[in-house]
Amino acid sequence: MARYAASNVQVQPDPGPTKRIYAPTPPAPHRLARAVCAEVWDLGPCQWASAVGSVAAMSEEEQPISILSETQCWDLLESVALGRLVTSVDGQPEIFPVNFVVQHRSVLFRTAEGTKLVSTAINNHVLFEADGSTFDEGWSVIVKGTTRVPRTDDELEEARRAWLFPWTATSKPHFVRIRPLSVTGRRFVFGPAPDTESTLA
Repeated sequence: MARYAASNVQVQPDPGPTKRIYAPTPPAPHRLARAVCAEVWDLGPCQWASAVGSVAAMSEEEQPISILSETQCWDLLESVALGRLVTSVDGQPEIFPVNFVVQHRSVLFRTAEGTKLVSTAINNHVLFEADGSTFDEGWSVIVKGTTRVPRTDDELEEARRAWLFPWTATSKPHFVRIRPLSVTGRRFVFGPAPDTESTLA
């Protein structure tokens, strides 16, 4: 009976030494930086330029405030129809909302006989500002320039080709054109303010 029982005993094979599986350890930050730099250093000239451009674009996108180029400023001005004319009347600063169009990289608006026309005729150096926004960003463009009232037949015909009409049911027969001396603009990315405590830490 004992012999029969012993013959039915199944002997398990020796598994050998226990094998431990280790998860790969993330490289230390300084080692990772050296590895990235080594890979970038091995890039060819074209790949290097592409990599540098991508990093620069990424840095620009992360900035909450970015400077617009002159072309971007004009493109944004063409996308809106309401701006603000800043001038001086009797030695005091005044601001007037006006509807406008962009024509040949100048700002054109219409006015009636009154404060705006008189002030722009006397003070030919003015500021013009327009802005816009979406859900996640905004922009503002400022034009510094001189004003000129079209008077010749050619100047008036060119202004009429802009198809600029008053928004209000009033007569505004006079055109005023702002010739730019400088055009600057900024784009703002909306978001929460940075955590000053974590920044200082």
